[in-house]
Amino acid sequence: MLAIYSVWYLVYQLWLRPAGQLNRFLTLRVAEGSRWLMQVLGYPDAQLRGPQGNILHADGQALVAIGDACNGLDLYALFASFVLAAPGPWRSKLWYVPGGILAIYALNLLRVALLGVNAAISRTTVDFNHHYTFVVVVYGFIFLLWAVWLNRFSGLLKSKTA
Repeated sequence: MLAIYSVWYLVYQLWLRPAGQLNRFLTLRVAEGSRWLMQVLGYPDAQLRGPQGNILHADGQALVAIGDACNGLDLYALFASFVLAAPGPWRSKLWYVPGGILAIYALNLLRVALLGVNAAISRTTVDFNHHYTFVVVVYGFIFLLWAVWLNRFSGLLKSKTA
């Protein structure tokens, strides 16, 4: 797992990060999806502003800025590394990795939208929720996805009971 993630990290640091297009694309998708979710959650005037279109506004105030570190790319790579390094059939990995990445993406949209709602209601708790509450939730979810892979799809339990 560490070898797979290390290769990803080098490719990211040497080529993808300096080019910037992948981060920009993902960051704007997270911003747009979070704006839409905020509208669904009762903030019909939620919109994106700022020179890069990544600052979530509602109720006449800036709520959260969505940066490249918020786009989930590192989380997708971490999850994919876990599953790809784990035992199991490659045919299952071909659907489980993209499905898990989509699930993590959806959770990230919800995380950013809820941080926006949090900022609209109580700015004093945003920092705590951003750095602690949602970190536990997101990494816990990734661990859960990995545990589901190991217990249901990897074939480890079948080989141990046989």
